[in-house]
Amino acid sequence: MAAALEQALTQHDKVRRSTDIPLFYGRKEKDTISPNQLVDRLDRAARVAGWRDEERICDEFFLCLREQAIAWSNTLFNIPGFDRTSWADVKKEFLAAYTPKFTARTLCTSFHDLKQHSNENVQEFYNRVSEVFRDAFSVLPDHVTTHGGSVEERQALTEAQAQIIMKKGITNMILLMMNTMFTGGLKEELRNKVLEQGPTRIQETVNLAREIEIIHKDKKEKTEKGHYVAAVSSEEAAAAAEDEILEIESEEVDSVRQINVIRQRMNKPPIRYKVRPGSRPQMSTKNVTCRFCKLKNHMQRECRKRIQAGAPMVDATGRPFAAAPGGQYARQQQHVNTVSSPYYGLLPQYGHPLNM
Repeated sequence: MAAALEQALTQHDKVRRSTDIPLFYGRKEKDTISPNQLVDRLDRAARVAGWRDEERICDEFFLCLREQAIAWSNTLFNIPGFDRTSWADVKKEFLAAYTPKFTARTLCTSFHDLKQHSNENVQEFYNRVSEVFRDAFSVLPDHVTTHGGSVEERQALTEAQAQIIMKKGITNMILLMMNTMFTGGLKEELRNKVLEQGPTRIQETVNLAREIEIIHKDKKEKTEKGHYVAAVSSEEAAAAAEDEILEIESEEVDSVRQINVIRQRMNKPPIRYKVRPGSRPQMSTKNVTCRFCKLKNHMQRECRKRIQAGAPMVDATGRPFAAAPGGQYARQQQHVNTVSSPYYGLLPQYGHPLNM
């Protein structure tokens, strides 16, 4: 008994979720579903839930209406003898009120807008193309679908058989038109690749466009991560490489190396540099003892502890350097706080340990 009850509850929950009807406001900016899609959703929900009478379908339909759509439903009372419990009648009036009429002008406008947007992927664009064609050709005039020929022209086929063959031919022609409009509306980099193979079936074209889009996206992501295409001439490559080389002082080499270590961790290309001709050779700090903290391998000028403490630099006897203008201490301080290089701002500034 308990198992049967649990199974019934599970089935009820499945049906409830399958028949969950979205709200319809009658306002394009708020509706998440088109009128045709709403009608189709209700028809499918009726089959899933087993709604046998049309009154139940109408009740479900009216319950999902909001705002302007409710105002429209109230106008049905103004139609003499209108049956609000007939789903066929309600559906007909609803589509007449909210489904756009596809005249020659609206068709031209719709087809003119069939271009893939910059923020639209292939599948989203195909969905839009498919929807335009579905709505445009949902109702065909009788003179298009009626054979109208003689018995001899039907080649011994009945009129009904001829109609079926005509319908198949019309469908194939619509799909061919859709394929042409879809291909022509793709982004240029995708369209050119698709046209090279030239598929004529819409599904084949969509599948090919999706594959090309994935390849383009993958290449773009690799480029953004620092992978560069090398398909350039040797002259262009040499010129580009020459432009990227920075001239620096010999004493700035260590700083640039520190920056390159950080750039490597961020998957960025290293800064290319060369020492400026005539630059003062970089002094080795190996086995040098700092006069402030007494630790080896750095000088007091770069000592972080001294900089943080705001202490002056001292000479061999422990006396501070003269702070007079033009004195040694002034010149060293000026050197510490000034970086004259073509990439000023990239190098770590002395006095800011977090930038080292």
